[in-house]
Amino acid sequence: PFRGRMTHRTVITMLYDALERHARVGRILKDVLSSKEGPTPSESKEHGKQLREEVPFEAHAAWLAPYSRTDPVELLLSQDETRVPSLVSLRHERMAVSPFTFYRGAALVMASDLSHTLDGPHGASVRRRAYR
Repeated sequence: PFRGRMTHRTVITMLYDALERHARVGRILKDVLSSKEGPTPSESKEHGKQLREEVPFEAHAAWLAPYSRTDPVELLLSQDETRVPSLVSLRHERMAVSPFTFYRGAALVMASDLSHTLDGPHGASVRRRAYR
């Protein structure tokens, strides 16, 4: 964030920079969306149906924490190092309000736990497809 007196020149420069970033992102998105790599939507849907037969929904309820699981609190505290120090306590307060706000702020814990699932024959490809 900008601190100090904002002149017209500063505002124009900031707007120009924002437009440049927006244009760069637009070009990247256009390239990604126009890329013919990867499966078609119907192929992805069919692949998902096949995986659902191999790993039914009920199997997800039987999750056990792996022996090598990183402590969830350690994961959350590790994120504090990259955050604005004066806002860390506010983040913790907001996460303590309800289970929903905790899980919303604890996405790293969920991602870490999910990284140990679906280690069957399709595990790596499922994770790759999920982040395309």
